[in-house]
Formats: sequence, C-alpha cells, structure tokens
Amino acid sequence: MESLAREYKRKLEGSELPEATSAVDIVYEQIGILNALNTPRKKVVSYLISLKECSLNRLTLLAGDKKIPSYRYYRKEGGLNRIIDLQIELFIALDTLSSSNKVASELIDYENRFTALLANLRQ
Repeated sequence: MESLAREYKRKLEGSELPEATSAVDIVYEQIGILNALNTPRKKVVSYLISLKECSLNRLTLLAGDKKIPSYRYYRKEGGLNRIIDLQIELFIALDTLSSSNKVASELIDYENRFTALLANLRQ
C-alpha cells in the first residue's frame, strides 16, 4: 500500500511541462468529438484523427509520459464549433511551450495542418 501511495504522489507531481499535460486532455476530447461526427467526409475525418494521434505522441514526449489525474470531462458532442474552441485552447497551451523545442515545432506543424483541413468539414 505504501508503494502505491508513493507512486500516486509521484504522478500528482505531474510533468515538467503542465501545458503539455493540459494539451493531451484537449486532444483526447477532440478525438472523441471527431469519432462522433456524422459526416460524409469520412476520409477527411480519418486523416484529422490521425493528425491528432501524431500530436498525442509528441505531447507525451513533452509531458514526460506522466499524466496528472484530470477533472476534464471528454464530451463527444458539440461538433465542429466545439472542436474549434478546443483548437484555440490547444494553440494557447502550445504557445506557452518553448518555441525552440523541436518537438513543439512539429506539434505546431501538425496542428496547423489539422486546422486547415478542418475547414473542409464546414463545406
């Protein structure tokens, strides 16, 4: 029990970059909404989800593969407007990360591509 308590305490200490941990939560919610979208543009949605999974891989590198327990509720409703609101939150979190970091630069590239393709779903 003591080792379990120590491990939980270590997890609560979180990552060196809490912005990365917060961004992970945002990306998970976006993936949930994308999976719930009912659109004939399945190929675009599939690629958008793939971009988000690439972002998740990079974010876990930044967060040090640690996850702080979160109160965040991953809603699957809200559609494109909610995805756009979350994308703004994500860009804010990414802007706070070091711009000199190569991983952060790759993330911005993925997210810019995601945003550009997201406009295709509005048509």
